[in-house]
Amino acid sequence: MFLISFFKKKTESIAIKSLSFTTVFLYFFILLNSQSVVFAQNSPSSPQTIIIGGDFDYPPYEFLDDQGFPTGYAVELTQAIADVMGAKVEIRLGSWDHMRIALEKGEIDALQGMVFTDDRKKKYDFTPPHAIIHQSIFYRKGSSKAQGIEALKEKDVIVQKGGSIHDTFLKMGMDDKLVLTDTHASALRLLASGKHDYAVVANLPGLYLGKKLHLSNLVMSGKPIKSFRYCYAVKKGNIELLALLNEGLAILKGCGSFATCLTTVFSSHTYSSFFFI
Repeated sequence: MFLISFFKKKTESIAIKSLSFTTVFLYFFILLNSQSVVFAQNSPSSPQTIIIGGDFDYPPYEFLDDQGFPTGYAVELTQAIADVMGAKVEIRLGSWDHMRIALEKGEIDALQGMVFTDDRKKKYDFTPPHAIIHQSIFYRKGSSKAQGIEALKEKDVIVQKGGSIHDTFLKMGMDDKLVLTDTHASALRLLASGKHDYAVVANLPGLYLGKKLHLSNLVMSGKPIKSFRYCYAVKKGNIELLALLNEGLAILKGCGSFATCLTTVFSSHTYSSFFFI
């Protein structure tokens, strides 16, 4: 009886120890596996997506097509840079003023087309320019032709809010008579409807939109009043992304002529009318 009792207690003891060992083993097995899952989630298996912003209504540089997809020269340039650099990009287009704010807030990583100015250089870092933007005065047929910026003083002038020419006029103290719109298209429509005196917009978007929107009563006035360097812009201090964009542009320019390289890569479009650096 004693032997049976002793054997029973011994067996129970071994069973308890075995159970304890199994429990501890399972605990550590689960812990280690849960840690490995966390590490796997934290370690990037693919390049981080770079969010590139731009203007949704700035043709032919960047705009939304009839299906609502980003398109245009700057969009295809961004995609080409992503290809040669092995980067993953997402392109978001919106109103220009809002996209500038989005970059400052860190909601996007870069703007694919921003005019370089000394004032903007204080807030952003820029790549070398990939195009030149010329700004010109538009007026209605039959109206007086304005020859330059000085001729616009004391006139009602329509400009895009937050655009390079808006910044220029503000710096010159010509803000009293400015009429602000969200897009170049809105500026030209407003002028064509008979309101205000002039509009100042970029040449190519102005000519493109004038034709597309059938604004046949508008005329572009002579030579451009201002020319700007058109670049990629990142938030001040984002050296890593700036380097990636610079290298991508350098590779594309290294094809020979930058314009030739682009028309070769983007065979579905012709950019011969663009003035490239």
